[in-house]
Amino acid sequence: DAAGCAGAARAGAGPTPLGRDGEDQDRFFRGHIWDADYRAAADALRAGEVFARKAQDEAAALARIRPSLADRDPAAQLDATGYLEEILECERFWDGAAEGRRCRALHDANDAAARRDIGRLARFCWHQRFFALPQARR
Repeated sequence: DAAGCAGAARAGAGPTPLGRDGEDQDRFFRGHIWDADYRAAADALRAGEVFARKAQDEAAALARIRPSLADRDPAAQLDATGYLEEILECERFWDGAAEGRRCRALHDANDAAARRDIGRLARFCWHQRFFALPQARR
């Protein structure tokens, strides 16, 4: 309700649009983070052969992505593409243009081929984490 959202905003917690005050929204949208077996399996996946091999195979694509992720090991570069894809989507749907503002830094830093690579590699990572892992299918 409006009073609850206003109270949460005054307390610095921000609004809670889908739950009652005191409920953790991560339980709705990111329930997998509460599963210790899933977290351990996902951590092992990221550090394991599947991500290492894919990162090696995609070294040229990863090197083209801006900002450079070269300060990370290749598997961590690959894993970061999921976050970059989320930022690209935020920029794509940013509505600040109506106010004369532009927010497309990641779009501008990457050509169309690099943006396609980001999306393709992100989907690979998401598939491995959320569909291929047996612990994610519970």
